[in-house]
Amino acid sequence: MLFPRLNWSDRKVDEIHNSATYYDIPPGKFIVVGEVLAKTQESTKSALSKHVFVMKVDTKTGQEVSVKLIDHQEESVTAAKFGPYDNGYLLLGFADGAFMALDIMQEISIILNLRLFDEPVTSISCEPTGLVFASADQDVVALNLDKKQVNYVYLEDGNRQYFTVAVPKE
Repeated sequence: MLFPRLNWSDRKVDEIHNSATYYDIPPGKFIVVGEVLAKTQESTKSALSKHVFVMKVDTKTGQEVSVKLIDHQEESVTAAKFGPYDNGYLLLGFADGAFMALDIMQEISIILNLRLFDEPVTSISCEPTGLVFASADQDVVALNLDKKQVNYVYLEDGNRQYFTVAVPKE
């Protein structure tokens, strides 16, 4: 099982972890990615096959909020990551070279499903401007999953003060 985290955005993790209230404030929800034996809907036999699942769990009740079976039979998840921004997508790489982006904010839904490589996806990383990098063996692919209607430009005013300007895409 995998418990993906948005690494570069954990700006307050150390501050919260070092505070006295750390154990009093659990995260509201967390994501679990794993494999399960399940019978497919198309199968008339009682045989079970391995499926990947994504589950959103509410930490207050201990119950699942949403579960999605991924139709990648017999293929394991080899990489998982959140990104490319806070409250972004869940990004999965598979042993068959496929890449998948899932929107997990409400119900779990597939946004993108591509086969990028002939070998397993070994790593997924994100950079703060929104690009997602997926790699397998010696190959790297950059993807832009951003659907926003504006571009954000980060500027400095010359006095070490930084600000963001929203520029319409059109």
